[in-house]
Amino acid sequence: MSLFYAEDEAMRAFHDSYHPGLVGFLGAAIRVFAEQGSGFAPSTGAEASA
Repeated sequence: MSLFYAEDEAMRAFHDSYHPGLVGFLGAAIRVFAEQGSGFAPSTGAEASA
């Protein structure tokens, strides 16, 4: 997704219109989230019942 934001000129302009450099920030955030391995899997254990 971050590659789409970075490589598509219209998407880059849209996101960067909110804040210059937003596309770079989103790319870094997506990378960190992916490296954590948490993904979209539901929680298990005590967290799920809270």
